[in-house]
This record gives sequence, structure tokens and C-alpha cells, in this order.
Amino acid sequence: MTRPPSIQWYYKQYLGDNKVLAMDWDVRGMHVHLLMLSIQEEPPGTIPADDAAIRRWLSLPSGSVESDRTWRRVKSQLFPAWQPEGDRLVNSGMRASCERQVRYRDRYEIGTKKPPNLNADEDRSASFEVDLGSKKENELPDLDIQQATTFVFLEVGLAGNEARMLANDAVNSFIHNNKSSPKEAAESLVSLWNQYENTDLDFKKGVFKFFKEGLWKNPASWKSKLSEKEIFLAKHAKKAGA
Repeated sequence: MTRPPSIQWYYKQYLGDNKVLAMDWDVRGMHVHLLMLSIQEEPPGTIPADDAAIRRWLSLPSGSVESDRTWRRVKSQLFPAWQPEGDRLVNSGMRASCERQVRYRDRYEIGTKKPPNLNADEDRSASFEVDLGSKKENELPDLDIQQATTFVFLEVGLAGNEARMLANDAVNSFIHNNKSSPKEAAESLVSLWNQYENTDLDFKKGVFKFFKEGLWKNPASWKSKLSEKEIFLAKHAKKAGA
């Protein structure tokens, strides 16, 4: 499988990982080196569960007193960030990044296969109608994941490529977490947005942040008490708009 020249790797995945923050400075560099190597492995985001191979990659050969001493120190800090799966060690964050990149690439390839005589808006509307067909009132036909993404994207009023990717991630996540069909995921996500939009809140976020921050995953959090800072900012925004 051809590996991409780059992936979308969020810095917060790295800075927000307590296992990484507990590493010595040199161990953090080794960890990043292993992460980069894992992208080229099969499956991506994994490395072999082989101390000898990892030591070679880190230039810590066996038999050297200094290398053996260093390896004993760094191994106890490195390995908590990698979970064993069979004969592989997996970094869940890097594996997720690799899987996300494949989804983005597939969406890009599908999205660029459009008739040359249609502009962007016409293409989006026409492909949606062709894919979904005639819809009975309050009823969707069976959808695949791409069609479900398009339905959510249009129904909730998202716009732009990043928003379409967020919608696709939400559909995939909903299907995985709830063992549902793409159609059920699409209907549920649209319904959750409508519920959120109609919920009486002191401070309400827009549809982009609703999906970007994963608010659809936990409706119970919508009514959580706001922090004093959030209340102050919300009130100030209301006064400024008055």
C-alpha cells in the first residue's frame, strides 16, 4: 500500500497525552521517531513488538553498556504510549490519524469525479438528488456512508470541505458507536442538531462547532452549568449585539 507523503496529525494529541508529558526530553524525541516510522508500517500506526528491532531504530544496539542502561530507562517511559495487539504495538492516536487520512483521500477522490459542465453548487445538489433519489415525506431511502454524509451536510446547513469532513467523521463515529446503518446515523445526527438548536441554553454554539467539538455525542452535557468565564463572555456578546 502506498503511503501518503503527509498526514493530518493534531498537536493536541501529542501535548494532551500525559504519558508523553511524563517522558524525559530525549525519550520524547524517540517517541516521535517511532510515531513517524509507524506510518510506514503495516498496519499504519503500529510498530513490531520486538525490542531488538525498536532498539535498532533508536540506535541503541544490544551489548553496549551505555546503550543497555539507556534502553532500560527509556523503555519504561516509551511503552505505556503503545498498546500491545498480537505481535504489534499500537499507538491509538497515530492509528486514528492514518485512518482519517485514508478517509479524507477517498472523499477527495470521490469528490473530484464530477461532470465538467457543472459548477460546485450545481454538482452538490445534482449528485445529492441522483444518489438519494425521490424521497418520501419524512422517509429516507437506504444510504451508503457518502450519501449519509451529504444528507447531514445539507440538512444541518454546513458549508465547506472541512465541514463536510466533520460530517463524515460524525456519521462514521455514530455507526461505529451505535452499530447503526448509515441511514440511521444520518437521521439521528440531523435530529440531534435540531434538538440542540431548540434547547434553551445561556450560550449556544453554531453547527460547525456542534460537530467539531462532538457535542452530538453527549446531549446531557448541553445543560451543564457554564463556567463563570463562559457566562461573562456570553453576556458581553449579547450586550455588544444589542
